[in-house]
Amino acid sequence: MVLPAVYPYLRVLEWPSKEEPRIADWAWPIGMAAQTASIWSIVLVAMDRFIAICQPFKARKFRRLSSIKISIGAVVIFSVFFNIPRLFEKRSVVYFNACTNSTETGYRKLILKYPGYRFGYFVVAYTLIDIIIPLAILSYVNTRLIMELRRGAKRRSLKCQNIQREDKTMTKLSVVIVTVFTICQPPSLVTQVLDAAEDHLDANMMVFRQYYVPFSNVMVVLNSSVNFAVCYIFCRGFRRSLAKLLTCGRSADEEPDANRNNYSSEYWTREMLAQKCDHGVAMPLCNRAKSNSNCACTDICFIDDNNITNV
Repeated sequence: MVLPAVYPYLRVLEWPSKEEPRIADWAWPIGMAAQTASIWSIVLVAMDRFIAICQPFKARKFRRLSSIKISIGAVVIFSVFFNIPRLFEKRSVVYFNACTNSTETGYRKLILKYPGYRFGYFVVAYTLIDIIIPLAILSYVNTRLIMELRRGAKRRSLKCQNIQREDKTMTKLSVVIVTVFTICQPPSLVTQVLDAAEDHLDANMMVFRQYYVPFSNVMVVLNSSVNFAVCYIFCRGFRRSLAKLLTCGRSADEEPDANRNNYSSEYWTREMLAQKCDHGVAMPLCNRAKSNSNCACTDICFIDDNNITNV
């Protein structure tokens, strides 16, 4: 999507530019399917966070491992089927160029030659599936999430600073993901419109298209890849899991299993902590015993007549 545009301007990476038609036969559908899957994976993550924070009592029902696997599988299957038409848009052909006295590779349009297909699929379907609907869902979910986190922060006392700090981190993560999507994804809509109207573009618009399409492709690739860096920066659990994966075992700073809540109950525990803190009867467990260096701040203890009961 991006490399073929490098050679005409920088005179490097000549092979991808010359072989672009052959590469595009298979790379274009796969790349677009991966893009759709990446977009809707972001939506799944946002919905998961929304249920965990805004609907904590429903978290166990909707956030089971089996449900997550089904959701991811549905996204992958939908992304593949939605982009199947791209396999039949064009085919690479080899022809003799009399001007350069050489053999070159080009395109032969198949269903891409029909204006109705270009408008219906490029402009309408792509805009709805890959831009408008995901952006609307992300905007609503993250607005509700931020409102809920702010509302919860007002209910909490100073004893809940550790939980507030985690909530602020989650809010920043959500805002960054939606901001990146809002900036990087919409430029591709202009590319789809230019592709749909290519038969009616004048010379100036063709020059604009020649420069704009590589820029749009870079933004799309950036949108699909930058989330890894965002999660690494904001999510301690992601960094811990990545370290464990790269070291093929237990990371040095990983908390013992006995001190970790499972993923589904962690947010439920936070909500209970938020409510209990209003009455000053709850505090993070790590404030209980200084000797326990591996204590998890998401665990809670209730203080009643100097007796400590763990939850």
